[in-house]
Amino acid sequence: MPAMLALTPLGCASGTAKPKPPSANAGPFVQLFAAHGVIREIPDSHTAVIESADIPGVMSAGPLPLQVRNPQELKGLQTGDTISFQYNISGTNVWIGQLRKD
Repeated sequence: MPAMLALTPLGCASGTAKPKPPSANAGPFVQLFAAHGVIREIPDSHTAVIESADIPGVMSAGPLPLQVRNPQELKGLQTGDTISFQYNISGTNVWIGQLRKD
């Protein structure tokens, strides 16, 4: 007969491993920055070259090829569009999201 486990309010099985603190269960830390810029090129479905405004302490103003995780966000955007977007950093990974035409 299989063993029966009772769930505690923390969602951990009674009599098994101790629950981990919330920080141990969290995913990678992501820093989020609001940014603005002008699309200079869209070379493929996951990249946009954006001439962005300065993000103090993070990135200087200028054109940069930036990774777009969700290619659907590029639909309807074209070279010359002024956009707002979210600049994301997690460890050595950098990408943009939440692209919106201004």
